[in-house]
Amino acid sequence: MSAGQSVADALREKAARARADAAEVSRLANRVAIARLLATAGFLILGAGAVSNPSRRTVIGLATAATVVIFALLVRWTTRLTTRRRDALGRATVAEQGAHRADRGWSHILPQPWAWPADGDETLRVDLDVTGSASLVQLLPMISAGIGAPRMRAWLSAIASLTEIRERQASVRELVDAVALRDTFELYAHRVRVSEAQVATFIAWGRADALEEPLWLAIASRLLPAVSIVGIVLSVVWPDVAPVATSIVLLSVFATFILTTLVRSRTREAVRAAEVADQLAEAYAELGAHTVRAPFDTPRLRVLQMMLGHGQAASVDRALNQLRGLSRWAEVRSSPMLHAALQGLFAWDCHIARGIEGWRATHGATLGDWFDAFAEVECLAALAGLAATNPSWTFPELIVESPFHVRARALAHPLLPTDIRVANDVDIGPPGTLLLISGSNMSGKSTLLRAIGLNLLLARVGAPVCAGEMSCAPVRLMTSLRVQDSLADGMSYFMAEALRLRDIIAAAESSGAPGASPVVYLVDEILRGTNSEERAVAARFIVARLLQTPAIGIITTHDLGIFNVADISNHVRHAHFAEKFSEHPDGERLVFDHRLRDGPTTSTNALRLLALIGITPATTNDREIH
Repeated sequence: MSAGQSVADALREKAARARADAAEVSRLANRVAIARLLATAGFLILGAGAVSNPSRRTVIGLATAATVVIFALLVRWTTRLTTRRRDALGRATVAEQGAHRADRGWSHILPQPWAWPADGDETLRVDLDVTGSASLVQLLPMISAGIGAPRMRAWLSAIASLTEIRERQASVRELVDAVALRDTFELYAHRVRVSEAQVATFIAWGRADALEEPLWLAIASRLLPAVSIVGIVLSVVWPDVAPVATSIVLLSVFATFILTTLVRSRTREAVRAAEVADQLAEAYAELGAHTVRAPFDTPRLRVLQMMLGHGQAASVDRALNQLRGLSRWAEVRSSPMLHAALQGLFAWDCHIARGIEGWRATHGATLGDWFDAFAEVECLAALAGLAATNPSWTFPELIVESPFHVRARALAHPLLPTDIRVANDVDIGPPGTLLLISGSNMSGKSTLLRAIGLNLLLARVGAPVCAGEMSCAPVRLMTSLRVQDSLADGMSYFMAEALRLRDIIAAAESSGAPGASPVVYLVDEILRGTNSEERAVAARFIVARLLQTPAIGIITTHDLGIFNVADISNHVRHAHFAEKFSEHPDGERLVFDHRLRDGPTTSTNALRLLALIGITPATTNDREIH
């Protein structure tokens, strides 16, 4: 059994246990529901007994009160059981998704809840399958759209410093064993649907100055409800003054309604902020508690803990739970009749707004820091999840060496299943040289280029790579792998590829500037969109330009003759993929082993391939073609 399969099996067993827990909780919840029905029936029976037996009203009243308390406790128990069942089912989904990612079961992997806006790196993402249904992004655990996704997009697009990448690597290594924390982040990424714009609005609200409550409003919103309550008490305790007390209550309630109407625009902003807070506070209060209390050793994770209030009285989980309580009180607005009653008696929105504005004055300025820390921990946890579902991967050695090289042993394509992908050793560089890979179609040239590009991208993010060993610097990747013409833009295939190559040359030439990142270029079948004579001249010109830059790279080709000139051939290192024809009961078949070999290919199998499909007769009986 392969490593990927064993991980998937363990995750499926974990999911089965979680679903069994959910089923057990459901059975218990059903029993509690029956108990609630019995309590309700007991309440009705006791109420009827109190009416029919006035002499025993006191005893029946106490029993009725006890029944109400029991009913309330059962309701609370039901709420907790509902939460437990929901969490168990959520953790089952998290484990099942991890198993699908380990197996590369792309059709079963739920899509990430965030998109990638079009930008200048879109070509790279398409060439390397960074996005899409079977992509690097889908290989990561679920990441929240509003908080984690912007950070992960930034990491995959930018080139961080060596120090920062090494800090990420150390943090990811530690988080591999923090299974509960990783699962909780993924669980809430599935559950919480808050957009990046909503989070930004919430942070901006926190950073803005809290509204200062006028003295008259503070007095009136307290005095009028007090008058109403005193009037109600007086009308009950002293029936003689009930008419006067009732009139006072009505006047006070009327005045309170006028007050709350006058300040409605003032309280509306606070209540709206509470509505967004309710979606975030539940999830991130728990995530904050997990993160703040985790026994981290890595310096970067400990810094993030401090940002979340580790060891402080006002830690993020306590503060968000406080805000969550306020937001739950604000939810009364969803029940118009109850809200109107509370508004008239207590100036409800005024007190909710006062509490929320007080919370903003105390904690609002730190909201940005909190969610910045959450975003980083979530992305580090996602990379750790990638490492956990791919235990055979390794963390690359990040070095800036001179002359510049990229070296890898047993490097393979990260998106392919373990039992399908083929690993190869790769050595690219130094500057002034070119790795030229030849071989027939389907032999593995394009797959190798994408494997190299994806692994270099993972390396510069701080993630593990699909290789036995790898050493590289954080590089800028330039690719020309999936070139397409455009009828709408009036662009031919040749022009589209020429523009790609122009950008690659510009990036390669600028990579020698102070502070610039080294460039690795990956070009598949250079200039296939023009006639052979002009293609040879143009390709030699482009390759000669690239060889004069500090960049390193790989070009694949079917036409080795293009590069068979002294100015280029002396700087080219050849490698190739081979294929062979094998006998089967239904005829000959072309077989590839996808192993990279040194030296140029000697394959001349085009006519034989045509013969296999009946276009022209076979002209050779060679069994092995190199």
